[in-house]
Amino acid sequence: MSQMLLSPFRSNQFSASLLLIFYATVLHIPAYWSRQLGLAANDAGASVLGKWMNTWTSWSDPWALILPIMLLFIAGVIINRLTMRDHLGSSDTQFAGLFYILVGSYVAAFFPPNSMQLANLFLLFALFPFLALYKHQGAVVPLFWSGWWLGFAFLTNSYYIIFLMAFMFAIPIFQPISLRRVFQLVSGWGAPLFLLFCKNYLSDTNDAFLSSLWNGVGYPGFYGAEGYWTYVGLGVLGLCMVWVFLARGKMASQLQTDARYKIQVLYAVLIFAVLSLFLQQLISASSLQIVVLPLGVLLGLVFSGLERSRGESLHLLLLGVFVAMQLLPFYLKY
Repeated sequence: MSQMLLSPFRSNQFSASLLLIFYATVLHIPAYWSRQLGLAANDAGASVLGKWMNTWTSWSDPWALILPIMLLFIAGVIINRLTMRDHLGSSDTQFAGLFYILVGSYVAAFFPPNSMQLANLFLLFALFPFLALYKHQGAVVPLFWSGWWLGFAFLTNSYYIIFLMAFMFAIPIFQPISLRRVFQLVSGWGAPLFLLFCKNYLSDTNDAFLSSLWNGVGYPGFYGAEGYWTYVGLGVLGLCMVWVFLARGKMASQLQTDARYKIQVLYAVLIFAVLSLFLQQLISASSLQIVVLPLGVLLGLVFSGLERSRGESLHLLLLGVFVAMQLLPFYLKY
């Protein structure tokens, strides 16, 4: 059974990524009965674009179901394009996008529309030019466009300002650090903020715009209304994160030099995603979606280097735990 599930995604044909739409749809079937449709009540970090998205999706339950699936699917396809372009895995497969979708659907709190789902897509767009910095003659254009998309991520969710620091930290991985290169990144980040500032200034709504930029940022606190099965799912993802860090050395040994440097960037993004918890005024299960992109991609790259039988068994185990978390609460209740 597991072999039948993973075999289509072992192909190096980019067209195989289109099958991810079915994978994402099946994983989101529990959203139909989870009663977690519409506006995510604890989307505390939603900024300007994130608030707009939440307001729009709260108008209609069908959109509230469809939008998370489409955002995961689009990001999964782009992730596979990125990993194959840069040969980030030991073999060219569609696993990075597949496991991004699996991680992004693993906990019931990830089902409702959330600003982090859109912000993760913008973060992915920022990685595309940034990973092209390796041996790039001119860093101006890649750094500016990386900053540009990081700016949109911040405009979607306030917590994503942490990744501006992550990318600054990662610049020396590819090229010598300098104030000029940092300025190129920061100027790209500030460009969309400046444009929106001018728009709101002309419409006399600047105060609301500026205050919404820092929604949810403050001293950390915990959202206590999480269910038991939510903690089980988060615990499984925590174990996957530990495994990803332990497998770093083995994965790097299977890659070429340029891919090793690019993998270091993904690990830096994951570390800073975890550090973002110290910025979150209200830490909840849904706010942990900030780690979904780097964790899902790295987990998929780890699986691409496993033996076929071992990878299939572990994937089936993860799916089995996911199904159990969705079905057991109903059996125990009734």
